[in-house]
Amino acid sequence: MLAMDADRQEKGKLDVICCIKSSSQVHNDSNASSTPSPSNQQQRSEPGESSMTGKLFKNYYLPFLLSNMGIAFGMIFTLGLLALSIYGITEVNFNARRVK
Repeated sequence: MLAMDADRQEKGKLDVICCIKSSSQVHNDSNASSTPSPSNQQQRSEPGESSMTGKLFKNYYLPFLLSNMGIAFGMIFTLGLLALSIYGITEVNFNARRVK
């Protein structure tokens, strides 16, 4: 999956709508070489900087998760799922009748 994502980034395609190419490519195939040069290093950006979801995660999602409210929300959500799972397990009714 990571290899497919790296291939998508090299081809300059968007992460949400993969069939559309972005106007700015992270990697330029014509300037790619085996040894990194200063021009290649300037073209490459940090992972997630150029994609829409990367910007969304970096600017909104991660700060929310690391805030006190995000931590509290995560704990309440997890405990709620645990309580719902325990309730669901207790409500399971097995009809173990033998059919002849």
